[in-house]
Amino acid sequence: MTEQYLKSENIFINRSSHSQRNRKRLEEILAHKQSGRLLEIGFGQGDFLELAQGHFDVEGMDISKYAVKTIEDDLKGR
Repeated sequence: MTEQYLKSENIFINRSSHSQRNRKRLEEILAHKQSGRLLEIGFGQGDFLELAQGHFDVEGMDISKYAVKTIEDDLKGR
């Protein structure tokens, strides 16, 4: 996990798509639905979307321009 402070957004960023919280969230969703489309509102760094994309067609929305730019850059390499 990498942690950094982003001064322009006044937030700490923790990069870990396999965090316990994200795995728990995915398990709760999978108990009700195993595939389909998933929309996350307020995706931050996109860590949950990254984890969930193995099961769902994922999309995300976020108010942070930094978050949107970061995830767009990450997805260009895929």
